[in-house]
Amino acid sequence: MTIQQTIIGTVATLTLSDRMITGQDAAPLQHHIQNLIAQNIKHVTIDLSNVPYFGAAMLGVLVGGLTALRAAGGTLKLVGVNTRIAQIFQVAKLNTIFQTPNVSTHHKNLTPFPKTVPLLHPIQVRRNLRVAV
Repeated sequence: MTIQQTIIGTVATLTLSDRMITGQDAAPLQHHIQNLIAQNIKHVTIDLSNVPYFGAAMLGVLVGGLTALRAAGGTLKLVGVNTRIAQIFQVAKLNTIFQTPNVSTHHKNLTPFPKTVPLLHPIQVRRNLRVAV
């Protein structure tokens, strides 16, 4: 996976590129988000327009990144989400916790982030992931 980083003010935009992100391919993104938090950059936009598909490991990295950023008082937005990835979020019931506007470029989404974002406790995230039977 290739990660291209752009920082404007306190907002980092990470543009990801790869045919498919699975397994260990997702680990560099986790480290990248941790490094941004260490640099006091707490608002991150991830552009997925160059990623046609990803697996469960990437979902875990995104949930972990969202939790870490919210714990630090920040936010995580996803842009460039294609139909296939949007369906992954719907099946996993994650479309309710991620901001995933239906646009193909991230430039429109560099507008100010909300000043306060409610913190989701990991137990709440797990509860949201349960599927009603």
